[in-house]
Amino acid sequence: MIDFEQALKNPGSAFESPEAILESGDLSRDQKIKLLRQWEYDALQLQVATEENMPPGDGGPSRLAAIRRALEALGEEGGAGPGPTKYG
Repeated sequence: MIDFEQALKNPGSAFESPEAILESGDLSRDQKIKLLRQWEYDALQLQVATEENMPPGDGGPSRLAAIRRALEALGEEGGAGPGPTKYG
């Protein structure tokens, strides 16, 4: 059984890939969306850090694309694209 609250703190450490979240039978659709949205936010933060010459994070743009595909598979929009700040 997945500890949702713990996984929400760092979805990338709780799941090997965004697809693993989709395949989880222990999570509701809403929980999957929350996890993917958190992972999306974390991935965007890592991109900003990389742009600011910090060490690159896990997966980069390809991980973000996978997260957004997983959100779309759940009927959600996979991010709104660039926002008024670097953080989307």
